Amino acid sequence: MKFYSPPSILKQLTGKYLHWQLKTDEKKAFLTFDDGPTPDITDEVLDVLKQFKVKASFFCLGKNILQYPQLYQRIIKEQHLIGNHTMNHLNGWKTNSQEYLEEIHAMDAIQPSGFFRPPYGKISFAQARKIRTTHKIIMWSILTYDFAPLDDSAKSLKNICRRIKPGSIIVLHDSKKAAKNCMKILPGILEYCAKQGFSCERLDTSLT
Repeated sequence: MKFYSPPSILKQLTGKYLHWQLKTDEKKAFLTFDDGPTPDITDEVLDVLKQFKVKASFFCLGKNILQYPQLYQRIIKEQHLIGNHTMNHLNGWKTNSQEYLEEIHAMDAIQPSGFFRPPYGKISFAQARKIRTTHKIIMWSILTYDFAPLDDSAKSLKNICRRIKPGSIIVLHDSKKAAKNCMKILPGILEYCAKQGFSCERLDTSLT
């Protein structure tokens, strides 16, 4: 069973530390992309965002920035937000806090950012208490499952779009694993938002 939106009880228990949705009455949605930059798919994502004239937030891996600097520079040049996703995509539940913090600091040394998303969405309370003093910890209100097999992309898109409301944080992935599904879903999300009068913006336009 796919949980496109996190359970309310989870948001209530962790809301002090984690941002699951942004507070706004305006019709704003926030597209976010994890795990890049990645050859081909990141360029394709950027092309689509440019076509629709919207901005997004990219939670990048430090190792990928170092490996693909031109892609990273294109994200910046086109005025999208860069967020911290650690250097090497570590699972916070399986990593001691000191090593985890060092991963975040190493990424910040490459690209300082006040926004952090834990890989896999897995982070301990102890890690969150420390990280929230320097970063906004961004989770999501809508998970697209672009990284998983999609039996029916039209049905998946419908499940995603009906959950979009003011302040929604939507997660996609500019990674090799998610590339095919991301490109099936992304244009449909943007078309829906345009028809419904939603603007798609960077996180820092509503969260500072």
